[in-house]
Amino acid sequence: MAKCKNYHEAAIEGANDGIFHGDHIHPTVMLWTSLDEEKIKKLVEKVSEFDADYAKDLEDMLKEYNVEVEDVAIPFPFSFESEEEFEMAEKLLKDVSDITEAKAYSFIVEAMSIDDEEDTVPSIFTECKEGEIYLTLFDWEYNRVDEEEYNSSDEDIQSFRLSIFN
Repeated sequence: MAKCKNYHEAAIEGANDGIFHGDHIHPTVMLWTSLDEEKIKKLVEKVSEFDADYAKDLEDMLKEYNVEVEDVAIPFPFSFESEEEFEMAEKLLKDVSDITEAKAYSFIVEAMSIDDEEDTVPSIFTECKEGEIYLTLFDWEYNRVDEEEYNSSDEDIQSFRLSIFN
């Protein structure tokens, strides 16, 4: 359980460096992965089927990590023009999760405000393969305003869940 909470806290820290921009968010999914050289090769091949430029950037980024001793968060931009694009991206995430034996994913996106249903706020949702789920809501100054742990059947979080581990 502590490991899952660590992924969530790392996503919160990482989102502050380039994903949150004060008045908007770049929706992103971070896959928390366990890698080795063979998995990296398969990962880059799979991503290149969808976006060769991003696959090259990913390959370069992964060279900066000691993948033999640390889990690596792989970021995937997550904004789409159509339901078909969304479904393709979700399938890619599932494939990458299978290749890398992902431990968790964090979804960084705007969510409905708990104070005003007409407004959105930054949020980070983390689901771990073992079933733990965390959701943190922020204000636009990046202060935590709500944070909870959920179970997978809770109705409040279904719209955040991706079909990665099933």
